[in-house]
Amino acid sequence: MQKASRLLSAVALLALAAQSWAQNLDRQTLPAQEIVKASGIKGGLVVHMGSGDGTITADLFANDRYVVHGLYGTRHNVGGAREHIRQRNLYGKVSVQQWAHNYLPYADNTVNLLVAENLADVPIEEVMRVLVPRGVAYIKSGEGWDKTSKPWPKEIDEWTHFLHGPDNNAVAQDNIVGVPRHVQWIGQPKFARSHEQLASVSAMVSAGGRIFYVVDEGLTADIRMPARWHLVARDAFNGVVLWKRTADEWSDHMHGFRSGPPDLPFRLVAVADRVYLPLGPDKKVTALDAVTGELVMTCKESEHTRQIIHTGDRLIMLTGNSQATIHMDPRQKKSTRRSIIAANTETGDVLWRKEVSTETRLPLVASGDALLYQTDEHLVCLKLASGDEDWRIAHPVRLANPGNRIWQWASPTLTAQDGIVYVADFRSLSAILAEDGTILWRSSSRQGFCSPPDVFVIDGLLWRGYTPQRGSADFGEGLDARTGELVKTIETDKAWSYATLAH
Repeated sequence: MQKASRLLSAVALLALAAQSWAQNLDRQTLPAQEIVKASGIKGGLVVHMGSGDGTITADLFANDRYVVHGLYGTRHNVGGAREHIRQRNLYGKVSVQQWAHNYLPYADNTVNLLVAENLADVPIEEVMRVLVPRGVAYIKSGEGWDKTSKPWPKEIDEWTHFLHGPDNNAVAQDNIVGVPRHVQWIGQPKFARSHEQLASVSAMVSAGGRIFYVVDEGLTADIRMPARWHLVARDAFNGVVLWKRTADEWSDHMHGFRSGPPDLPFRLVAVADRVYLPLGPDKKVTALDAVTGELVMTCKESEHTRQIIHTGDRLIMLTGNSQATIHMDPRQKKSTRRSIIAANTETGDVLWRKEVSTETRLPLVASGDALLYQTDEHLVCLKLASGDEDWRIAHPVRLANPGNRIWQWASPTLTAQDGIVYVADFRSLSAILAEDGTILWRSSSRQGFCSPPDVFVIDGLLWRGYTPQRGSADFGEGLDARTGELVKTIETDKAWSYATLAH
């Protein structure tokens, strides 16, 4: 009994010692972990201004969504800190350098979280300069920490859809973006897989200070090697990779140069804290958490989705076989069905479904309470709330011969702005009232280089591709968006000359 009692006592002492060691370890790591948690920053670049043996710097690395950079004021601490980081197998994701200047070695809007045990001679204005919008600084003050957040400027816009938003008007409401003056960041892949086949990056959008894109990360040495499609999320301000998801068989990577299919960039949408896409051509549309990439919900009945629109509290999806597939084999028209589906953005439940013609072209466009689409012969308006047809007008589109593979990308362009829908094919542009289908005016139009026509509405003027005397597509004329009358002319030859000189 005495031996058993002694054994139990020894076990108890060992357990208490292990518990005490674990508690001490928690106390050692808790401050850094709590700062990361309390900051609300879910990933990106973390900067630690401090000293020591590298423990705090390494502890700021919460998971693979972060990159941590330590700035130490004295050189003699750097070597020991680096060795500590190596022993924890974190070097690369975590690094340290000596820094003793009154400025920080980062471009504007680069750092997500800055933790400073001692700012030394660095002014708070310098800290705010390097913080990204919604970035956070924790600066030690006495025995506590002062938290400072950088607001999101109203002048910065988001690009949630392929053509900016549900209205397909590819014009950002942004007053900060301008002529590039420096490189903000560079990320992999440095080179695309091929110039003659499908582009390696086929879709990209931005929301909440993050960018999301679908990329083929297969071997660049030979395009004939299998594709490796991924959805990648990066911090938009510093390029830190936040997460990746496999996108199975996103498209045929051997597709010919600039020959389609036209639906690829329309399949990706990001709004607020969610990303919407089908993770494969025949899979249902999924909603992923923008922070982690985890699956949030799946839209019912959404297989073969070719376009996604996020408007209000619903997703609008055009489903069916791809346009290119139908044109390559016209016999499929008899058996192919296309549908427009409206689903709840939170649950994925179908709100309504509308069967449409197999000749329905990309893209759909949402304008207020109207949802419009173009077939080969008609422009059709549905009620966004119910899917019921509101009106239909005869409006044939003229495109290049769809039987020729080089035209597999051929689609008209639909753009909506201020209650007017603009439909451009390869010869003409129509301005049509979204309310009742009244045609306001017509003008000439022209496709781009192996791409659909471009239409931009900016401050009441419509800029469209047209054919000047020299025979190439140009954007030197601004038309009144309601009347079609010529209002403004830009001498684009001089503009290109100035841009070349500036470059």
